[in-house]
Amino acid sequence: MLAASGQVDVTITLAIGVIERTREIGMLRAIGATRPQVRRIVIAEALLLAAIGTALGLLAGLYLSYVMVLGMSTLFPMAYSFPLGGMVAAVAVGLIFGVIVALIPARQAAGMEIVRALQYE
Repeated sequence: MLAASGQVDVTITLAIGVIERTREIGMLRAIGATRPQVRRIVIAEALLLAAIGTALGLLAGLYLSYVMVLGMSTLFPMAYSFPLGGMVAAVAVGLIFGVIVALIPARQAAGMEIVRALQYE
């Protein structure tokens, strides 16, 4: 449930960014940017947001898991194990979902009419 909420947050953030930059997107299209180029700009922004969120989430998770193991080791003897495979999977899933949630805002940005986008305020 938490992961789905984070994905919705990224989608909303990207959609609002597209709406706020309507004029900028119109200017890019007016000077010759193609629809696929505009789409790639939005997807690149989503990848950047997903990479930052994934990195911060992994750092927080690693720190909290280490603290939890240290705290539990006073009652139950256990050793901390670094989850490299889990980290690689989390990075892959985070970036894949970053691209997936960017598809709708990217399509919206690429589909803007140039004249309407330039008149938007």
